[in-house]
Parts: sequence; C-alpha cells; structure tokens
Amino acid sequence: MKMTSSVKLSGIKRAAAACLIAMNLVTGLAQGIVYKTDPATGAIDQLAIDHDDQQMNWVLTPDGKQYKWVTGKYGWGLGFLTIDGAKQEWQTPVSRQGGVLTYQAGTIRITVKRTLKDGELFEEYTFKNTGKAAAKITDWGIYTPWNDNYPDAATCMTHRCNAHIWAGDNAAYVLALRMGYKGTLHAPGKKGKDVTVEGTNVGLVLTKGALPDYEEWERKRENANSNFRGVIAMDLPDMTLGAGHSYTVAWKLFEHSGREDFYKKLLAAGSAVAHSDKYVYQQGEEIKVYLEKNKLKSLSATLTGKDPRNGTVTFAPRAIHTGKDARGHYASFVAETLGEQRIDLTYDKTERTHATILVISSYDELIAKRVRFVMEHQQMNDPQDPRFGAYMVYDNDLQAIYKNDDARKSYDCDEGRERVGMGVMLARWYQKLTRNPSAEASPADKQTLKELKQSLTRYADFIKNKLQTPDYTTYSRVSKDGWNRGYNYAWVADFYFQMYEVTKNAQYALDGYKTLQALYRHTGYGFYCIDIPVTAGLQALKDAGLQAEYNDLLIDFSKTADVFLANGLRFPKSEVNFEQSIVAPATQLLLEMYIATKDSLYLRGAQNMMPVVENLCGNQPDYRLNEIPIRHWDCYWFGKRQVFGDTFPHYWSCINANVYYYYALATGDKKHMKMAKDIVRNNLCNVFEDGTGSCAFVYPKRINGERAHFADAFANDQDWALAFYMMINK
Repeated sequence: MKMTSSVKLSGIKRAAAACLIAMNLVTGLAQGIVYKTDPATGAIDQLAIDHDDQQMNWVLTPDGKQYKWVTGKYGWGLGFLTIDGAKQEWQTPVSRQGGVLTYQAGTIRITVKRTLKDGELFEEYTFKNTGKAAAKITDWGIYTPWNDNYPDAATCMTHRCNAHIWAGDNAAYVLALRMGYKGTLHAPGKKGKDVTVEGTNVGLVLTKGALPDYEEWERKRENANSNFRGVIAMDLPDMTLGAGHSYTVAWKLFEHSGREDFYKKLLAAGSAVAHSDKYVYQQGEEIKVYLEKNKLKSLSATLTGKDPRNGTVTFAPRAIHTGKDARGHYASFVAETLGEQRIDLTYDKTERTHATILVISSYDELIAKRVRFVMEHQQMNDPQDPRFGAYMVYDNDLQAIYKNDDARKSYDCDEGRERVGMGVMLARWYQKLTRNPSAEASPADKQTLKELKQSLTRYADFIKNKLQTPDYTTYSRVSKDGWNRGYNYAWVADFYFQMYEVTKNAQYALDGYKTLQALYRHTGYGFYCIDIPVTAGLQALKDAGLQAEYNDLLIDFSKTADVFLANGLRFPKSEVNFEQSIVAPATQLLLEMYIATKDSLYLRGAQNMMPVVENLCGNQPDYRLNEIPIRHWDCYWFGKRQVFGDTFPHYWSCINANVYYYYALATGDKKHMKMAKDIVRNNLCNVFEDGTGSCAFVYPKRINGERAHFADAFANDQDWALAFYMMINK
C-alpha cells in the first residue's frame, strides 16, 4: 500500500518528494509517519509508518468497506460541535490551499493545517467565530478513529492497535501500540505460514490547547457487537467564543518503539506526565503525585473531591502543598476524605494536567463491608424460590435482588455463571480471617465466621443440587436450559476448591475435580477458559489425599497447555473474536503449569504471549486506567443501563494481574508483582463504602452522544476482582 502526504508541492520539488517517499516505502530506509487523505472530505483515511513491512493502517478506513457504519463523516480530522444548543458538523472543505483545508460549521470556521517534518505529522485545528455574536460551544470533538477493533486474532496481531487515551487537558496524549508488537512476534499469514511482525508504533501528543475528555461513536450491538471499540473522538473544552475570536488545538503524530520511547518523545515535545506510586490509597496515607516535564518552571496544585459513581463534585477545589524532592516536583496531601480525588496540576503558570486517585477506608475494611452486604442482601433467602441459596445480581437503584424475570431474561444476569465469583470471594475472605489466628477471636468475629460459613455451605448446596446434574454438567440457571457454556465449569470448580480450603472436607476437592472432568468431556482441551484453577485444584487434591485424581487432573491440564502452546498467538475466537480474556487466561495457565512442573516449555510459551497481554494496558495517571486492559462491551452485557463503551476498570482486567502474579512467582520478577498488585488494588473502585458494588464503569464522557462516565446500577460480577485481590495479597 503506497502512502503519500496530501501536502501539495509544485514542479520538481513535488516529484522529488514523491520519489523519495516511494523509495523509502520500498527500502525501509527512512522512518516516520506517512498518510493519505480522502479527496472529498480532506480527512486522513490512511496513516502508516513508512518502513512497516505490513503497512498497517492505524486508522479506520472511512469508506464503509472496513465497517459499513464507518462512513466518510468519521474521517480523521472531521468532527462536530454544538453552537448555542444546535449541533453542527464539518465534513466537506469549503476551500483548499496547499496543506490547509477550511471548513464551515454554522458560524464557526475550522482551519486544518497538516505538515510533515522529520517523519512527524503536525496537525493544527483553529476554530474561529465568524458570526457577529458570541457563540457558546459545547459537546464538541475531533474524530480520531484509531484502528482498535477485533476481526480475528491473526489480523489483530499484524494490523490492529490498542489506543491508550489520556485526555489530560494541556498534556493529553494517545499511546497507540500494536496488539501483537514487542520485538518480534509471529502471527499466521496466508496458507498457515507465519508472518514476522517487527515494527514500531504511533503516538499522539498535544502541543497546543486542551483535550479534557474523549467519547465513542457507533457503539451498538448491531455494529460488530463486542468486537468494535467505536469511532473515537477527542473532546475540546466547552467555552464561549467571542465574535472574531479563535481557539486552536494542535498535536503531532510520531513513531515510537514502545512505552519508554513514547514517554521520552512526549517529554521532548514539551508535554508533561503525572504519576503516583499507586492510585488507590487508604484513609490517612500521605499521597504524592509527581509531575515530570523537561525544564519545569513552576508548579501549583488544587484538590477536588468527586463521587466515584458518577463524577459529581463532592467538595470544591482547594490548594494543596507542592514541593521538590530527589524524585522531582510533586503535589502532596493526606488522604482524609473518602472518595475520588482529582489533583489538578498547573505548571509553567498557564498549562494544566491532572491525576485522579481514590481514597478508601482501608483495603480489608472495604472487602469486609462487601462480604457483609453480599451475605445480607444478595443471597436468595426465600426457601420457596428455586434459587434458594444463590448469590444474585443486585439493583442498587431499587435496593433489591434483580430476579431476571422480566423481558430481558439475560444469561448474564442469571443465578449462575459469573455470579459464582461472589462465592469464590466469600470463601477466600473466610480463609483470610482464619489463616493466622494470632489471638482468641471475639464473640462478634466468631459470629461473623459462623454466618459466613453457613452462607457458603448453603451456596455450595445450591450449585450442586440446582446448577449441576449428577454427572457434573454445569448450567447457568436452575431451569437448565440454554447452551452448555464452558466457562461455567472452571468457575464452579474454583469455588469447590476454595470450599475445600474452608472446610477441609475432601468431598469439595472431589467435586472440583469432577467438575473439571465434565469440562473436558464437554469442550475437549482447546477451550480457552477464564480462571482454570490449576494451582488451587492441584493443591486441594494433594492436601485431600486424592493422589489418583491429582495425577489425572495434571494430565488434563498438560493436554490443555499443549494445545495452547501449539496454537501460540493463533488465538481462537470465543464469545468475542479476540480479546484480553482469551490471551491472559492462556498465559496464566502456562505459567501455573510451569510452576507445577518446572517444564521450561510452558514458561517460554507464556513469555511469547506476555507482550500481547502487556500491550493491552495503559499507564495513564488515573485509578480507573493505570495498568487496566482495554475492554469496551461489558456494561452492555452485565449492566442495567446496557450501553457499550470503554469499561474501566472491569473485573476481568484482573486476569492480567493474575498473569503478572504467576510470572513473578515463576521468575522472581518484582516489577510484575508490583503491576499485579496495582491492577487488583485499582479494581477496588467498583466496590463502595456502603458495601454495594458496580459491575462496570463506563469511562468516556459520551457514548453515541449520550452522557456516560458512570458506574452501572447493577452489582453483578465485580466480586471476582476482590477474589483475585485476596489471592495476590495473601
């Protein structure tokens, strides 16, 4: 695919430039961004790196061919704005002069200037009010349609990216990473032959103006279901633009070799990066947020309190201390008030960015509150209900169990499946409370343990007698209708193994074993299950003295691992064509098998997958984003509001934490252990101080033009995050 700039040159200069670009594309000698624009709209429709053997297009093609709903209006650099309450769009230029295009939307003239220099693409967008009166401009954004979607694993390895967005005001950026890039990886090409993918990535850094939010368009079930992230737009700040006045945003697009190189180039461009040692703190801890910037001249900071459920302000901005230590310039305060805390950092007097942290009562206290709430409010305690004993979805709006008996009747809200995570979480909490009894338990503690064990036993009876058949076929609901979902088995088996740890009753270990036998009987060894309990299962069977079952299960796990090794990066489709919860569980299983057997083949296989796992995560200075993998379909399936859009964090992001945890155990790597703890700690944000929870937080400002940035009202399956938190923080 030949890519050229849309910049118009004349005569010999134009011919020479065209020849040079063509030569560079063929030889790969030059490095940098190349692009092509649509002749009708002037929007960028192809963006690439000139020495990329795959010639990956980093943007969605806005011609309806890649996706029929991604049409010309969504080309890179087009956009929309609301002027005095009336929505306007710019789609077709009214004039072209060299590399400058001019659009008109109502009374606002939009001038777009693009320049290629030293392999970097500079874009400048100037908005001028050509009317006679001031214009109030709201809900406006520029389309930046990154090619972040999931057609299949092979395509994703070579031609798709993870776009990690930081709408950080004057220090906004996008870290775009190849889904399959890190050094050299292999992905299947035509006729089953491997294609070597060795390439660099694309970054975007804001150089002028502010980008405080982002949003997503064309997100709905009929548009590729869960396999399409959406058309991303970067939002500008709401403002009133006086007659004849202008506002400009500018950024540059550049090539980079990975995270470290990206941030180095971001700082070289004059931008700034905020960071903290962690992003979820306990009440009473001192918090320091550092700002990194080349030649920083000044720093001041304010602190604003927000409700973590919806972002509404809970206390007005107040100044906080700034200083400098051996690590650099920082803003600091003591975590006194619970909830979300936004730290706005003003640097060099006029520029601003921010970081967002969460203050909770304490890690253990928060989990204890959640455990108590589940026992008292989310377990079906009506003996006349066939779901008696089940842990079920809770509607925070109605303050009642959601019985899933309305028109929706969703398997994602039934009494089985992912809801098993509540049982696993409660069982792990029981183990934590009884693991190191340093002193005689108080009567209150004894009563809590008694109630907890009774609740868990009642739940175990529900699973065995209502969700399973005598041969351990495991269903999603008591009616035992619907398809035989493979994921059910691993989760139920995990629960049984945890119940063995709670009770030391060998029958539970045997139940876990037989449930996994049923899994392999129904799915074979090539199903990419989430949370296959390798370590927990083998340990329970060993401790229970079930040596024959231990040997059988180890063989089954080995057969599964062999399939994963043989497939490598040829990940099969599951309920989503390609996603984080296919890659990460496969990597986790291989790591657990290495720990169990010390067979280096498993470790090497996991290491080959690790870059794909890691590239799913960003490093933005926000407790909902930092080290959190990209997911963008979960609220639709598991939430009450049922909208698609980036869900940050979603509890399955903790599978990445599990990978890092077992990798650290396997190799002694302390960096990955810290990353594991960061992820599970950040996931505590979907549990609240009153013990309620939310299955998903929809992060973008708007989805399809509708306001988002909210915690969904359903407490559904977020408790897996607490289970994994306790596994990693034993």
